[in-house]
Amino acid sequence: MKTRRDFVTYAALSAATAALVPARTLTAAPIPGPTKTPKEVAMSNPDLTDFYTHYIAALNARDIKTVESMLPEEVLRLGVPYPRSGVLDSFRVITEAIPDYRWNIQDLFVVDDRIAVRLQNTGTPIKPFLGYEPTGRPLNFMEFASYRISGGRFAEMWFLMDEAAVARQLRGAE
Repeated sequence: MKTRRDFVTYAALSAATAALVPARTLTAAPIPGPTKTPKEVAMSNPDLTDFYTHYIAALNARDIKTVESMLPEEVLRLGVPYPRSGVLDSFRVITEAIPDYRWNIQDLFVVDDRIAVRLQNTGTPIKPFLGYEPTGRPLNFMEFASYRISGGRFAEMWFLMDEAAVARQLRGAE
C-alpha cells in the first residue's frame, strides 16, 4: 500500500481478500461529471480572494462600473432574487448617506465557490442611515457577509450589519 487511498480501499476488505488483490487494482477511477462551460468553471481560492478584494476596492473607490461588472443581471440577495440595478442602488443609498463610508476587510475565508468575510465599516453619516438621523459622529461597526460565486460573478449575497452598534453610536450611547 503506497497511498492513503489504497489503505482506505484495502481497509474495507477482509485481510484474506486484500492479500489476493494486487496493489492499485482497487484504486478508483474518477467518475466523469457533466461537462461545464468555461463560465461555469469554479475560480480557485486565490482567484476568489483577488476577486473579493477587487470588489471591496471598487466599492471604496465608488467605481460602480467595476462593481456592476461583477454582478449578474439577477443575484440572490438575502435569499430573494434581486436585480443588479437594485444592488447598485443599495450601494448608492449607503454612500449618499455616508460619503466617506469604507468597507475594511478584517477576516476573509474562501472555500470552493464561497466567500465569508468580516468587515469593519466606518464613516460619518450626513443623511439618515438605517433609520437613524445623522449626529456628526462617526460610525464604526461590524458586518458579516457570505457570498457564492458562479461564472466569475456574485450569485448569492448574504450579510448582517451590527445595527445595534449603529443605533448606539448615533444616539450617543457610545
